[in-house]
Amino acid sequence: MAQLENLIKFHPEDRTVEVIITRRNGDRHSLLFDEQLWPLLRMWHWHVHAVRHKSSKFYAATYYKGRLILAHWLVMEPFLCDEFPECDHIDPEATLDCRCRNLRVVTRFENMRNQCRNRHNHTVPTRPTFSFITQGNVQ
Repeated sequence: MAQLENLIKFHPEDRTVEVIITRRNGDRHSLLFDEQLWPLLRMWHWHVHAVRHKSSKFYAATYYKGRLILAHWLVMEPFLCDEFPECDHIDPEATLDCRCRNLRVVTRFENMRNQCRNRHNHTVPTRPTFSFITQGNVQ
């Protein structure tokens, strides 16, 4: 469901930006970002993306050229490499917290170990590469 409004709050005590999303059903969610990353992240309209097979699991997301982009992938893009090609949340219950202190780079095996299988036993698609965004190709 789409949100109705986004409210942005700055928390100088821990250098955090909080984006409060109100969805059409009235639910409110807080997305957390590091203040130093906000100039890059404020270019997009963020929303809460619900994972279909996990009814209570939400991620901070946006769309770019028709592609779904999860915020934690975008934040961690500069730290990914062949040895550690993926990232995940340190606290699996805080998936809307996209601050660097809650993210880590991991191997595919480590990331899959942290995920529960969905009811249809499908694998999770591989992470798309967003280097075209982080290299200044955003219009």
